[in-house]
Order: sequence, then structure tokens, then C-alpha cells
Amino acid sequence: MELISLLISLTRPLYLLGAVLLYFMGVGIAKYLGVTIQWTVFYLGLAWILLVQISSHALFDYFEPIRKPSENLNSTSNNDKKTSIDEKTSALIRLIVCFSCLAVAGSITVLLMQAHRLTPMTSLFMIAAFLGALLYSLPPVRLASSGYGELIIAILFANLIPAFAFVLQTETLHRLVAMTTFPLTPLLLAMIIGLEFSTYSRDLKYGNRGLIIRMGWQNAMNLHNILIACCYLLLSIAMIFNLPTFVGIPVLFTLPLGILLIWQMKRIADGKKPNWSVLKISWMVMSFTVVYLMAYSYWIH
Repeated sequence: MELISLLISLTRPLYLLGAVLLYFMGVGIAKYLGVTIQWTVFYLGLAWILLVQISSHALFDYFEPIRKPSENLNSTSNNDKKTSIDEKTSALIRLIVCFSCLAVAGSITVLLMQAHRLTPMTSLFMIAAFLGALLYSLPPVRLASSGYGELIIAILFANLIPAFAFVLQTETLHRLVAMTTFPLTPLLLAMIIGLEFSTYSRDLKYGNRGLIIRMGWQNAMNLHNILIACCYLLLSIAMIFNLPTFVGIPVLFTLPLGILLIWQMKRIADGKKPNWSVLKISWMVMSFTVVYLMAYSYWIH
């Protein structure tokens, strides 16, 4: 059971689900534009994205103890040797998962090459995704603790995954991809900031220099609220420049939830006791709903 729990924690199912929805959205845009979907390429590309993502998670967790010792090390049982062995075993499993996923991702890259889908533009997106995932987790760069990691993750998810999915099918880009994904970047960045507030005190204790620590919690709260407003502003601008209304209008209906999140963050800034569980659920519902509505809208039209 401990092994299964560790493997589940390495995969981070919610993040994988988010990547799947964004990938479907990119392919949905291609379908809406009249492109015939190559399903073999579709599944190969999706598998490649998920494998690189899991390898990044495993690599991040492997180096996490170096940056932040486990909180329960000071309160271990009397059998310190057993704890040490467990830590070593967990680290070994993380490395095995990381390199196994990268090996399979490399094989998929060869298959994409044989399918003549490894164009210069596709290769550029794959290199960007791989380097972004690697630099986010791997010391000494480790963007996760640089203050820029949150932005990198938001761009990788919101912009790169849908664009990669689209380019695999079309071998070229289209302005509709940019108009659809640009509003998602501030939304996902705001979500990451909102979720990180629940670990603020722990990060401060262990010196984890993330975005919130570097900005200060008050500035981070203000940025969180501004980013939500930017999401809907960019969406409205995109609709002016011919983003299909069947995509934009359903997302605009989520505006009350965005206002609710801003109100909740403002209450916390004013000194009210936070309910992090409610905030996490609200953010998950908000983000998945927006991405799902966009993806579904393209697939049914």
C-alpha cells in the first residue's frame, strides 16, 4: 500500500488530468478548423506529454529532501534505521520512475519521427517542454525555488501543451490557439499562487524561495486578484478579435466564481481566518471548468 501511495503521489493525478484536458483542447481547435485527426499521433503525443510530466514530478520529489527536509524527521519513531532505509527506497523508486518515463518518452519520439510528425516546430515545442520540466525540478537551476517556477508551469500548461497538441495534427500554428490559451495563462498562474498560500508558513520555515515568499504575501494576494481579472479581460479582447462566441461566452459564465475567489482572498488579506480546503476546491473547480468548457466547445463544433 505504501508503494501504491508513493506512485500515486508521484503521478499527481489532478495535474495529469489538467494536462489531458489542455491537450484535448489543442486537438479540438484543430478539429474545429477542419483538420482530420490522426488518432495514432494523438495518442503518441498525449503519452509523451504525460510521461515527461510524471518524470518531472519524480525528479522534483527526488531533490525535494535536499531543499526541504521532511517535516516528520524530527518526530520519527525509535527505529531510525528503518526510517533511513525507507527514505533511500523512496528516493530509488523516484529515480526509477523518472528514468523509465524518460526512456519510454524517447521511444515515442522515435515513433513520431517515423510518422513524419517531428517537424522543426514540433521539435521546438518538445524541447521547450522537456527543458522546462527539467529545469523546474533539477538543481542547481531548480526554477521551482527561483520565484519564476510558477510562471514557467503556467506557460507550459496553458500555452505549450495545447499548442503542441495542435501542431502535431496540423504541423503549423494558428492565431486561434493563441487567442484561446492566452487567457488561461493568468488563470493558471493565479491558481498556483492560490494553492501555494496553504503552505506559506512551511515554505517560510524551510527557506523555500517561491514566488509568494519573494513577493511577500500581501503583494502575492494582490497579484492573485489581478491575474483573475486579466483572464476575463484577455478573454473579452480575444472575443473582439473573433474568438468564437461559443467558446468565450460559456467561460464568461464562470465570472461569479472568479469574483468569489477574489473576495475570499480579500477576506484573508483583511485578517479573516482562511479555509484552505474550500479555497483549494474552489480553485480546482474554477480551473477545470474553464478548460473543460473551452475543450468541449471546440469538440462539438
